[in-house]
Amino acid sequence: FDREDLPGLKVEKQPGMLRCVYCGQLNMGRKGVPDRDLTPLFRALSVLVEQGAINREEIRLVYAGTEGERWREYAASCGLESCVEDHGLVSREESLALQQGADMLLMGSVHTWEQRGILTGKLFEYMMMDKPIICCMGGDLPNSAVKQVLEETGTGFCWEAACRETDDAALLSYTRELVMRWKNGEE
Repeated sequence: FDREDLPGLKVEKQPGMLRCVYCGQLNMGRKGVPDRDLTPLFRALSVLVEQGAINREEIRLVYAGTEGERWREYAASCGLESCVEDHGLVSREESLALQQGADMLLMGSVHTWEQRGILTGKLFEYMMMDKPIICCMGGDLPNSAVKQVLEETGTGFCWEAACRETDDAALLSYTRELVMRWKNGEE
């Protein structure tokens, strides 16, 4: 990544809003490869709303890309449709500004035997933001390269569909910790 891209960005923060930002496509664009699906995180946020850890009105699910309708469908399936903030297709500078203004950055990918060992440029772009990264990894193969990088660097958490039983609880716990830090004004 290139930190020289960051100075001079027009970053807008909304006080009192937990901003979960995803920039990019949801459709993987390859036959037989499922789309990126962020609903595991949305479900965790929904549980935290039900438990009173955060109010629905404090959550912003920020999307930048061409598939805003699908983003809204994912949010609606978890009762968070009122939290969606859709920016549509934006410039690279606007995308970086949205990322810089995030409280957490969201990724989605797929890890299967055919689609393994992939580290997207988005991961490294997100890492330069110094924000927690949450990746929802579809597919049937555990221990993705993304999960390994996030664990080794301590930059985030990767939920894997192949480890759904353990990762659901771990994602909820991780998200709860991020929400509590956000509420307390901590990094």
